[in-house]
Amino acid sequence: MRLAYVVSLFPKLSETFILRELIELTRRGHEVTIFSLKTDRESLEQDEARELSGRTVYPRFGWEMVGAFLHYFLYRPLRLAGILWRVVFAHIGHPTILIRCLALIPETLWFARVARARGIQHVHAHWATYPALSAWIISKLDDMPYSVTGHAHDLLVPNPMLKLKVADSRFFATISEFNRALLIQKCGPGALEKVRLIRCGLPMASFPFNPRRAASESPTLVSVGRLVDYKGFDVLIRACGHLRDSGRPLRCRIVGEGPERARLDALITKLQLEGLVTLEGGKLQKEVTSLIASADLFVLACVPGDGGLQDGIPIVLMEAMALGVPVISTKLSGIPELVVDHRTGLLVAPGDDGHLAAAIERLLAEPSLAEELRVRGREMIEKEFDVAHSVEQLCTEFRRGQP
Repeated sequence: MRLAYVVSLFPKLSETFILRELIELTRRGHEVTIFSLKTDRESLEQDEARELSGRTVYPRFGWEMVGAFLHYFLYRPLRLAGILWRVVFAHIGHPTILIRCLALIPETLWFARVARARGIQHVHAHWATYPALSAWIISKLDDMPYSVTGHAHDLLVPNPMLKLKVADSRFFATISEFNRALLIQKCGPGALEKVRLIRCGLPMASFPFNPRRAASESPTLVSVGRLVDYKGFDVLIRACGHLRDSGRPLRCRIVGEGPERARLDALITKLQLEGLVTLEGGKLQKEVTSLIASADLFVLACVPGDGGLQDGIPIVLMEAMALGVPVISTKLSGIPELVVDHRTGLLVAPGDDGHLAAAIERLLAEPSLAEELRVRGREMIEKEFDVAHSVEQLCTEFRRGQP
């Protein structure tokens, strides 16, 4: 099947879940074209992403884009006018979002021309914001079916066309029951027939279950994610301060880059945790996997962030559980669907560094509990978070309605 995927940026280091989905689709013989809304490539790229670079289309600012606009202006004037009217009317109360939506239209017209030329049969977007809008526009221009996967903050931030994006889609996938209930609440009972629960997943062969590690004198905690407020790294750092003050020896390694780095560095200095807590920067997937596998515990202290941003079900939690590393996270969004408290991991209240420190101390002090959690954690990943199963669900939905 000839598919097009619309994403914000490809490749993106923090979106390995999209990369793995694309790899599994191509492995199954599907022809996938990737439409990247942004052109600002990141300095670090996964090796697997480079293999898909030839399938990626970036905005072509120039005569190609002008030609695409003229084509639809001449041959689809009513459809183009209807799209513009819908976008402006929906976003009139959100001028900043409206400007970004209008800026998106010319590049989407170019993508639509490429999709038609390549015989694309179905368009799928990751994220319910601008990628979903782009897929909706392509669908309206050329009667091409489209679908969306909604993840986390894209369902929480202002999204005036969300109900229409759901209603007009062939299907609207989301990664958690939490999100499913949220979509039905926001879009009404009519969304029931469109919304599908399709988990993000892992290629299980790349995440072997590690044998139990002998307890070390100075245990290592690992946490991975973009350095943004909703990852709760400041909560983790403060928890490490509590553990240090109680006499618990440990080391905490935080992997990732982002706008919060300077603030987190300052917090480490303020709490005099230099040498105990380290910010390791961004790393490629194979380095991240190796680092997680070497950890005694994996901790991700997610919290609600500014502007409605928050995690859905973080992939790094799945990776740690698949590798056999006990995990601790927070009772937020869809996380409890993966980390079932006292069954596949431990959960604490978001933002409670004291509670987090106590949970870390407990797992370090009770190796039998840690062993039980890590075994059940692996079982959970195998059962519900295998990318092969997720992609099979997607392919079934893609094929519905095809001749």
